Amino acid sequence: RSTLIPNAVPVPPEPLRQKDTRLYAGWGFQPDDFVIGILARLKPVKGHTYLIDAIGLLKDLPHVKLLVVGDGPLEAELKAQVAALGIQDRVVFTGFRQDIPDILQSIDCMCLASLTEALPYAVLEAAACARALLVTSVGGLKTLLKNEDTALLVPPKDAPALARAIRWLINHPDSTVQMGLNAYDMVLRSFSVASMIASVLSVYDKVIVE
Repeated sequence: RSTLIPNAVPVPPEPLRQKDTRLYAGWGFQPDDFVIGILARLKPVKGHTYLIDAIGLLKDLPHVKLLVVGDGPLEAELKAQVAALGIQDRVVFTGFRQDIPDILQSIDCMCLASLTEALPYAVLEAAACARALLVTSVGGLKTLLKNEDTALLVPPKDAPALARAIRWLINHPDSTVQMGLNAYDMVLRSFSVASMIASVLSVYDKVIVE
């Protein structure tokens, strides 16, 4: 006698077709850069170190940039890792931000390299912006998302797998865009405010009938 009703995220009436590059100048990015965003607390469980290592494995793709959004206890350690890999010009730490919708609209891909995860809002919000998703196959992520349909899923703690996935996204631009659109459709169908309201009303209707 229980009903699961997912929380909702704001979903635009139409998917975002072109990324917004107005923030790029402040980050030192170029409009044609392929920007990967990771939006998460800087904690070990979020797997930042593996994603940074993956960027280090893509030395032949200098237009791949990483935007690290958030703060946390690993900030100094992660910045030292970036310096040791010599990729300071490709990784930007933004710290804590409150303009997350604008940031999501400025990236090409949202990545979560988590070691464990439930169902993070950041993934749903990125999907609502029709951004391509690259996530680890853990917890709620592997349950919600379908590989090469609504996201690319890779094993946790695997920097080479993340690097291969990033390379695949760049080499298959049409598929990358389509995955973002598929993720948008999924969120619109199951995680929109309209969907949540309809589910709540459905429960009320059942209770009244009973």
